[in-house]
Amino acid sequence: MKSLLSLIFLGIIVTAYGCNIIVHVQSETDKKFKAQVTAPNDQKSQRWAFSKKANRETFQQKASECGIGSWHILTFDDAGKQIADISVSLNGIGRVDYEVGDDLKPVQSYRQGAICTGQCAPLGHTPKPASRPSSPVGTSPPKA
Repeated sequence: MKSLLSLIFLGIIVTAYGCNIIVHVQSETDKKFKAQVTAPNDQKSQRWAFSKKANRETFQQKASECGIGSWHILTFDDAGKQIADISVSLNGIGRVDYEVGDDLKPVQSYRQGAICTGQCAPLGHTPKPASRPSSPVGTSPPKA
C-alpha cells in the first residue's frame, strides 16, 4: 500500500511539472529585427531574422527536455542591440503566440493549454464557425 501511494504521488508530480510547449514568434511590422526564445533549461532557439510582416518562427520544448523556471523572449534591432527581454513562466501542454510590432517588443497574443505566469494572454478558445444562412426547409425545389 505504501509503495502504491508513493507511485501515485510520483505520477502526480511528473504530470504537474511535465510540459510540451510550442512558442510562435510572428512579425507584425515591416521593420527588420531579430528574436530568440530561451527555455528554462537554457536551450535556445536560433536568433531568427524577421524582415517583413507575417514572418513567423517556431520553437518547441518537449517534455523530455523541459525545465522549471522562466522562459525568455528576446528581441533585437537590425543592428543587434537588444530591445526587449520578456520573461514568463510556462508549464503544461500547449502553445503561446507572440507578436512583435513596430516597437519591437514581443507581446503574448494567444495562449492555448499552457499555464502561464507573468505577461500572459488569456486562454484561447476554439472560435465558433461562421454562421451560414438557413437552408430552405420544407420548400419544393424550383420547377424547370
